Amino acid sequence: MIALRPRCHLYANREYAETVGIRAADFVGKTVADIFGEEAYHKLKPFGDRALAGESVEWEGWLNYPRLGNRYANWIAAYGCHDLLGIRHLSAFFGPGGPSD
Repeated sequence: MIALRPRCHLYANREYAETVGIRAADFVGKTVADIFGEEAYHKLKPFGDRALAGESVEWEGWLNYPRLGNRYANWIAAYGCHDLLGIRHLSAFFGPGGPSD
């Protein structure tokens, strides 16, 4: 799971970080563009905007993972996860699929 403050990662669990190929601590403060590149950011931004507006959204498509390369991925996001201070954040869940042919 990755919990996002608008456009910056607050957290990434170890399993997800290992899948992506970046240490979990290195996600903190970085944007989707920082980790996956501008192309992925522009691909996912409309869905992130909708989630930040209060809609639960799901996206499926090809995404270039730093360690895995081009993979079919599933991204689910919802706005409303509260931190310990009561601040709402966007929660996003990525699931990488198999490699492209």
